Parts: sequence; structure tokens; C-alpha cells
Amino acid sequence: MDKTLAIYYSRTGTTRRIAEQVASNTNADIYEITLAEALPNDMYAVAELATNQYETNHLPALNKLPVIDHYDTILIGGPVWSGKLATPIASLLQSVDFSNKNVAAFCTSTGSYAEYDSSFRQYCQTGNLFPGLYLGNSVNETRINQWVSQI
Repeated sequence: MDKTLAIYYSRTGTTRRIAEQVASNTNADIYEITLAEALPNDMYAVAELATNQYETNHLPALNKLPVIDHYDTILIGGPVWSGKLATPIASLLQSVDFSNKNVAAFCTSTGSYAEYDSSFRQYCQTGNLFPGLYLGNSVNETRINQWVSQI
């Protein structure tokens, strides 16, 4: 039977709620990404920091990486920052080898997610990538279930 892991990063709790629902709907284990250094509380300061991190390719250090060896499917969730994936997600994607895994992204955003998919694909160089799920800031069980059934 296919074993699934939902990995997520959430700065404000919105993505956490979605990740918990995704994990519940898929009977997945869940793993929260945490950062070695805390981010500023102000969202504009975070956006500026993320822009600088992308420009300098100096992504944030993660406290610990998930062990994915015994999982077949990895669902990765994070917020959208300035249209792109949050830099902690980019850091995860650069650090973990997803070879021989089915991988799909889910994201939360109150704005545009225009570059999220291309950013995800740029940083996730391994794995069998599936289309992502793009949500606002609320749980939509029907959309989650439809998305998961396609992976």
C-alpha cells in the first residue's frame, strides 16, 4: 500500500491547517519544517528577506530534514511569497532527494501564485512531479480529495 507524507512550512498557521486536512484526507503522516533562525514578524520584512535569499541563492537553514525513505508519495505545502514558493520550501527541495517518489505541491495564498509551480519545479530536481493544488486561506475538502485522487 502507498505510504504518504505531508511536509509543510507555515509561518502564520494557514498552511498548517491545510496540511492537517491534507494529511487527514490521505491518511498521511505529517512533518513540519522549522527554520534554524526565526523570520521577522512583519510580512513585508519577510518578503524583502525572501527576495534577497532568492537573489543571492542563500536559502534559509532548516532545523532538520524529514526522512522520506519509507514513503511513496510526498505532498509538500507552503505559503506563496511574492508569487513564488516560500524560501523554506525551496531550501527543502534543494536538500532532499525525491528520486522514485511521487511528489506534489500544495500552497496557500491570499494573492497571486503565478510563479509557484515553475519555482517548485525549478527547485525540485528529482521525483515524479504531479500537478499542484492552489488554495486560498481556507480548507476545501472537495478540491483536496479531487487533487489527491490524481496523484
